[in-house]
Amino acid sequence: MALFSTLRRSARVLATVYAAITVVLSVLLPVLEAGLAERAGLRRFVFPGVEFVGTPILDDISSDVTLGFLEDDPRLPRRFFSARWHGFLYLPEAAVLELYGEGDDRLDVWIDGDLVIRRTAPADAHTQVRSVSLAAGVHDFRAEYVQHGGAYHLRLESATGDGQPRSLSQHQLFFQRPDDRDIRLVHRTGWLRDAVSVLWLGPVAVGLVLVARAIAARYRGRRRRLQWSGARLLRTASVIALGAVSLSALFARLPGWNPESLWADDVIFGSLIRSQDLYSLVMTPTNYAPGLFVIWRGFYEIFPDPEWSLQILPFASGIAAIAVMAYLARHLTGDATLGVLTGAITALNPLLAYYTVFVHQYSFEFLVTALFLVAAVGLHTPGTGIDPRRFRRIALWGGVAAFFAAPSLFVTFAIVHLGALVAVCNWKLRRLAARKVLLWSAAYDSILLVAVPFLQSRSNDVLRERFARGFVPLDSLGSASEFLMVHVQRVLEMSMPNWTGQGFGGWSVPETVAWPVPVIGLGLIWLLWRPQTRFTGLVAGGIYSGVVAGSTLGVYPLGIGRTDVFTFPVGIMLFTAGIWCVTEALRYRAAVRVLAAAVATTLALALPVPVHYRQSNDVTLVNHLSANSDPEDWIMLSFSAGYLAAFYGPWDAKPVPYDTTTGFVATLARDRVMHLPLRLDWGSRSGQLAAEAEHRRVVSGFLAEHHPARIWFLAYHATTFNGTNWAPNVMGVLTDNGYSVERVLESTRGELYVAVAPDRPLVPGAT
Repeated sequence: MALFSTLRRSARVLATVYAAITVVLSVLLPVLEAGLAERAGLRRFVFPGVEFVGTPILDDISSDVTLGFLEDDPRLPRRFFSARWHGFLYLPEAAVLELYGEGDDRLDVWIDGDLVIRRTAPADAHTQVRSVSLAAGVHDFRAEYVQHGGAYHLRLESATGDGQPRSLSQHQLFFQRPDDRDIRLVHRTGWLRDAVSVLWLGPVAVGLVLVARAIAARYRGRRRRLQWSGARLLRTASVIALGAVSLSALFARLPGWNPESLWADDVIFGSLIRSQDLYSLVMTPTNYAPGLFVIWRGFYEIFPDPEWSLQILPFASGIAAIAVMAYLARHLTGDATLGVLTGAITALNPLLAYYTVFVHQYSFEFLVTALFLVAAVGLHTPGTGIDPRRFRRIALWGGVAAFFAAPSLFVTFAIVHLGALVAVCNWKLRRLAARKVLLWSAAYDSILLVAVPFLQSRSNDVLRERFARGFVPLDSLGSASEFLMVHVQRVLEMSMPNWTGQGFGGWSVPETVAWPVPVIGLGLIWLLWRPQTRFTGLVAGGIYSGVVAGSTLGVYPLGIGRTDVFTFPVGIMLFTAGIWCVTEALRYRAAVRVLAAAVATTLALALPVPVHYRQSNDVTLVNHLSANSDPEDWIMLSFSAGYLAAFYGPWDAKPVPYDTTTGFVATLARDRVMHLPLRLDWGSRSGQLAAEAEHRRVVSGFLAEHHPARIWFLAYHATTFNGTNWAPNVMGVLTDNGYSVERVLESTRGELYVAVAPDRPLVPGAT
């Protein structure tokens, strides 16, 4: 007993010493990091013009190369300015540095005097990636950004080795050339950071051991040890891996959560969601199913934040889709490891990840398709036929789903009518079940007779013209065949993971690779070959056939990107079936599947698809307008500004049907407000001239009729596709009529002006 007491006292002493060392070093680490932070960062200069000349209007220290500082000071320009970051980059050892750069309008990066990146929009619309071999030591670093009008955007990230691109702040940056003392401080801080991490992991490891011992003691049998079967251990590991993949995807998409302002496209539908009239909310003709707006409106009323209350639905759908797809694969194949593989593939899909944070329907449509595929897998059993009860639920929910996710019609139509066909084929064997199936199939078709015309009425010619490149050309058989070969292949490719993209945000128009297509085709053949999965294979083929038919009839586009997201669960399922087929003939198929799942899980954890919301501070325009305008003032809104003011303003909003791609225009329920018209051909030179003449005519007539003392002009998204800003046309008319026009505030995509008649003083704060 004395020996045990001595050991117990020694253990207490060691634990106390261990805790003291951990606390002391943990306190010392912030001190060293604070000393390092005093010298860390890049010198940032912001110039009022585009030539880097004159006195900088901002001269400070920045920890990274971004435009986030513009959000902190509304007085800084958003257009026609230049910014320079200069400093020194320290690398403790030689490395190959990969730089990822994109900017609107121009971005140049120099390292040690060598130009390594030059990105100029719109010619270089994609992200430029450059690999630079750097020796250990200090390197001169300089980045320059120029904004020539229109939107502003800057992204400069780096990666070493096979790491994920991250901000430059992951490296040691100094605004002055570091001396030996700084270098030693860097090494000591890095060593201390690792030591503190290891010291804090010690108690965690001990805790895990104690927990494991407690579990072992609880489940100890006659042989006094825990009995874990291989299958149980594998299922547990699969659940843990799937949970880790889901958490990794969640954290990779959190940077896009709760932006300061919604982006232009999201603001449009936000204005409809905020509509005070439930009838208008449902009946306004948009290219969304009306049920989605009802759900969004519920979240908008429940949660106070106007941005993330509308992000909840797409965000939750995008994360939940990972688990649902894993369950689909597990339900289809009976193999938990293939479920993990499918979940990892889903988490790495760039388009699904991208639209998880935007107020769009695509991630929700993905989830709906996945849920109906889960239901379809267990619908038919060889020898017993179609399950009438399950079929009834699919038919009823399929009809309802059409009002919440319109593309689900392609999915449920294939399931319901293939199920009815199978029931007719088994009429002699199961006549009563076949009657029930046909009855519920007729009920589903009855709902479609209402849903299809209603959904078609929400479209218009402008929208169909916008998506015309996704419709099968019918001028010749050759052109139609070529179209289908290219676009069907692209749909299949887009359903697979990818880490490279084109366009703003990097993932909205993903690049694709062709190698998964044969695996997907093999998966379809495998499902059709096996009697147990033949019905699921027919459903998959029926869904693709329905989409092709919809493109041929000009009903739904094919192979153009985000509108195809709802088909991705089918492609992912068939890819998993292809892996299932390939490994089924192997002797050690279980081990190979575990290896494939492990590789996919590692990729999903190490290289998750990062998602960022588009930077915008346009809400400041509406806040300023609502706070400073008087009831007798007139408010003049550009076409898109109506959406912005309707969503963020205190005024009641009313959607009015309009022949645009959105299907409506937002108006304010305010006495003195004027909405400027929109020309659908404003992207062309002739359209710009016509729009200029029309705006001059409308504004001149308005002034001649009312001649108000003060006018607020909110110009939002007033730039044409080739960069021409038509807001000066309106201000020119105001100036010609004797008004004094001043710009009060500027944001990411808009400007707020005030026009005052000569007999009225200018508002305070105008610049």
